[in-house]
Amino acid sequence: MEKKTAVRIVTLAIVFILLAGVACLGLVMCSSETPFEGMRTATINGILDRSGAKERLEAEMYAHADDVAESAGIPVELVNTGIEMLNVTEWKAVDLPADAEETATFRTQYRDQQVTLTTYDDPSLVTLGIWNQSVCFKVPESTQTFTTLAPYASSLQDLGLLSAQGL
Repeated sequence: MEKKTAVRIVTLAIVFILLAGVACLGLVMCSSETPFEGMRTATINGILDRSGAKERLEAEMYAHADDVAESAGIPVELVNTGIEMLNVTEWKAVDLPADAEETATFRTQYRDQQVTLTTYDDPSLVTLGIWNQSVCFKVPESTQTFTTLAPYASSLQDLGLLSAQGL
Protein backbone atom coordinates (compact mmCIF):
# COMPACT_ATOMS: atom_id res chain seq x y z
CA MET A 1 0.00 0.00 0.00
CA GLU A 2 1.34 3.44 -0.88
CA LYS A 3 2.11 5.65 2.10
CA LYS A 4 -0.02 8.47 0.68
CA THR A 5 -3.01 6.13 0.31
CA ALA A 6 -2.54 4.70 3.79
CA VAL A 7 -2.34 8.17 5.26
CA ARG A 8 -5.52 9.22 3.50
CA ILE A 9 -7.40 6.15 4.74
CA VAL A 10 -6.21 6.63 8.30
CA THR A 11 -7.01 10.34 8.19
CA LEU A 12 -10.57 9.66 7.09
CA ALA A 13 -10.99 7.04 9.79
CA ILE A 14 -9.54 9.33 12.44
CA VAL A 15 -11.90 12.12 11.44
CA PHE A 16 -14.77 9.68 12.02
CA ILE A 17 -13.30 8.81 15.42
CA LEU A 18 -13.04 12.47 16.31
CA LEU A 19 -16.60 13.19 15.33
CA ALA A 20 -17.84 10.31 17.43
CA GLY A 21 -15.69 11.12 20.42
CA VAL A 22 -15.55 14.89 20.49
CA ALA A 23 -19.26 15.17 21.20
CA CYS A 24 -18.56 13.79 24.65
CA LEU A 25 -15.85 16.40 25.20
CA GLY A 26 -18.48 19.08 25.48
CA LEU A 27 -19.71 17.27 28.58
CA VAL A 28 -16.26 17.09 30.15
CA MET A 29 -14.39 20.35 29.68
CA CYS A 30 -11.70 19.92 32.33
CA SER A 31 -8.37 21.50 31.44
CA SER A 32 -5.42 19.12 31.23
CA GLU A 33 -3.70 21.13 33.96
CA THR A 34 -6.33 20.26 36.58
CA PRO A 35 -6.20 17.42 39.09
CA PHE A 36 -9.40 16.13 37.47
CA GLU A 37 -7.66 14.95 34.30
CA GLY A 38 -7.99 11.28 35.26
CA MET A 39 -11.70 11.80 35.81
CA ARG A 40 -11.95 13.46 32.39
CA THR A 41 -10.46 10.48 30.55
CA ALA A 42 -12.48 8.00 32.62
CA THR A 43 -15.63 9.92 31.72
CA ILE A 44 -14.71 10.04 28.03
CA ASN A 45 -14.05 6.29 28.03
CA GLY A 46 -17.30 5.61 29.87
CA ILE A 47 -19.31 7.67 27.42
CA LEU A 48 -17.64 6.10 24.39
CA ASP A 49 -18.04 2.57 25.77
CA ARG A 50 -21.61 2.85 27.03
CA SER A 51 -22.89 4.76 24.03
CA GLY A 52 -21.57 2.21 21.56
CA ALA A 53 -20.01 5.12 19.63
CA LYS A 54 -16.87 3.19 18.72
CA GLU A 55 -18.88 0.26 17.38
CA ARG A 56 -21.15 2.60 15.41
CA LEU A 57 -18.06 4.40 14.12
CA GLU A 58 -16.56 1.14 12.92
CA ALA A 59 -19.84 0.18 11.23
CA GLU A 60 -20.00 3.60 9.58
CA MET A 61 -16.43 3.25 8.27
CA TYR A 62 -17.30 -0.13 6.74
CA ALA A 63 -20.49 1.37 5.28
CA HIS A 64 -18.39 4.02 3.49
CA ALA A 65 -15.52 1.74 2.47
CA ASP A 66 -16.66 1.75 -1.16
CA ASP A 67 -16.63 5.57 -1.23
CA VAL A 68 -13.15 5.72 0.30
CA ALA A 69 -11.86 3.08 -2.12
CA GLU A 70 -13.26 4.93 -5.11
CA SER A 71 -11.90 8.28 -3.90
CA ALA A 72 -8.44 6.84 -3.23
CA GLY A 73 -8.43 4.62 -6.31
CA ILE A 74 -7.73 1.44 -4.35
CA PRO A 75 -9.56 -1.87 -3.86
CA VAL A 76 -12.31 -1.88 -1.23
CA GLU A 77 -10.63 -4.92 0.36
CA LEU A 78 -7.64 -2.73 1.15
CA VAL A 79 -9.88 -0.14 2.81
CA ASN A 80 -11.59 -2.88 4.84
CA THR A 81 -8.20 -4.21 5.95
CA GLY A 82 -7.23 -0.69 7.02
CA ILE A 83 -10.44 -0.32 9.03
CA GLU A 84 -9.81 -3.68 10.68
CA MET A 85 -6.24 -2.66 11.55
CA LEU A 86 -7.42 0.65 13.02
CA ASN A 87 -9.37 -1.41 15.55
CA VAL A 88 -11.17 1.68 16.87
CA THR A 89 -13.20 -0.36 19.34
CA GLU A 90 -9.99 -0.82 21.35
CA TRP A 91 -8.93 2.85 21.50
CA LYS A 92 -8.91 4.24 25.05
CA ALA A 93 -8.65 7.85 26.17
CA VAL A 94 -5.63 8.33 28.43
CA ASP A 95 -3.78 11.14 30.13
CA LEU A 96 -0.84 12.18 27.98
CA PRO A 97 2.33 11.28 29.90
CA ALA A 98 4.41 14.33 30.82
CA ASP A 99 7.49 12.82 29.20
CA ALA A 100 5.82 12.07 25.83
CA GLU A 101 7.73 13.70 22.98
CA GLU A 102 5.88 14.75 19.84
CA THR A 103 7.16 13.22 16.61
CA ALA A 104 4.71 14.78 14.13
CA THR A 105 1.46 16.64 13.73
CA PHE A 106 -0.69 16.09 10.68
CA ARG A 107 -3.32 18.73 9.96
CA THR A 108 -6.33 18.53 7.70
CA GLN A 109 -9.69 20.20 7.28
CA TYR A 110 -13.09 18.66 7.89
CA ARG A 111 -16.23 20.74 7.45
CA ASP A 112 -14.30 23.99 7.84
CA GLN A 113 -12.65 22.79 11.07
CA GLN A 114 -8.98 22.03 11.50
CA VAL A 115 -8.38 18.45 12.56
CA THR A 116 -5.01 17.43 13.97
CA LEU A 117 -3.38 14.10 14.63
CA THR A 118 -0.28 14.27 16.81
CA THR A 119 1.99 11.29 17.27
CA TYR A 120 4.64 10.70 19.90
CA ASP A 121 7.83 8.77 20.49
CA ASP A 122 5.58 6.11 22.04
CA PRO A 123 3.67 4.84 18.97
CA SER A 124 0.76 3.68 21.14
CA LEU A 125 -0.20 7.32 21.83
CA VAL A 126 -2.02 9.70 19.51
CA THR A 127 -3.74 12.97 20.24
CA LEU A 128 -6.70 13.94 18.11
CA GLY A 129 -7.97 17.47 18.04
CA ILE A 130 -10.99 19.22 16.56
CA TRP A 131 -13.21 22.14 17.65
CA ASN A 132 -10.52 23.45 20.03
CA GLN A 133 -10.62 20.17 21.98
CA SER A 134 -8.14 17.33 22.06
CA VAL A 135 -8.05 13.83 23.45
CA CYS A 136 -5.05 11.56 23.82
CA PHE A 137 -5.72 7.93 22.98
CA LYS A 138 -3.80 4.76 23.62
CA VAL A 139 -4.17 2.70 20.46
CA PRO A 140 -3.68 -1.03 19.85
CA GLU A 141 -0.61 -2.43 18.13
CA SER A 142 -2.45 -2.89 14.82
CA THR A 143 -3.22 0.86 14.73
CA GLN A 144 0.40 1.76 15.39
CA THR A 145 1.22 0.69 11.83
CA PHE A 146 -0.70 3.76 10.69
CA THR A 147 0.38 6.20 13.41
CA THR A 148 4.02 5.71 12.44
CA LEU A 149 3.14 7.13 9.00
CA ALA A 150 2.10 10.54 10.41
CA PRO A 151 5.62 12.03 10.16
CA TYR A 152 5.68 11.10 6.47
CA ALA A 153 2.25 12.63 5.92
CA SER A 154 3.35 15.78 7.71
CA SER A 155 6.48 16.00 5.53
CA LEU A 156 4.51 15.41 2.34
CA GLN A 157 2.07 18.09 3.44
CA ASP A 158 4.92 20.55 4.12
CA LEU A 159 6.28 19.88 0.61
CA GLY A 160 2.84 20.45 -0.92
CA LEU A 161 2.60 16.85 -2.09
CA LEU A 162 -0.34 15.96 0.14
CA SER A 163 -3.37 18.19 0.40
CA ALA A 164 -4.96 18.96 3.73
CA GLN A 165 -8.24 19.69 1.99
CA GLY A 166 -11.04 17.59 0.67
CA LEU A 167 -12.07 15.31 3.54
